[in-house]
Amino acid sequence: MYLNHLEVLPRILPPLTRVLAPALGSGPLLAGVIFLTAVLSSALVASVTFALIEEPFLEFRSRWEARHRSWSPQEPVLRRIS
Repeated sequence: MYLNHLEVLPRILPPLTRVLAPALGSGPLLAGVIFLTAVLSSALVASVTFALIEEPFLEFRSRWEARHRSWSPQEPVLRRIS
């Protein structure tokens, strides 16, 4: 989610601050509303990104691995010495 801040915050926060500053002032209430908006908008972008890009790819990968997985038992990596 933190990677979305670079794209989401510069586009949302300046216009939102200009709109809310006259109504809320420039105190801690404005900072709290802006912080909450930043977190929620970044989480929303992360959720959409996961649903549209990551989840289908993970499903595709699991199906591909299931088809190409060898069904023979694997030899243990470590062998007993004594």
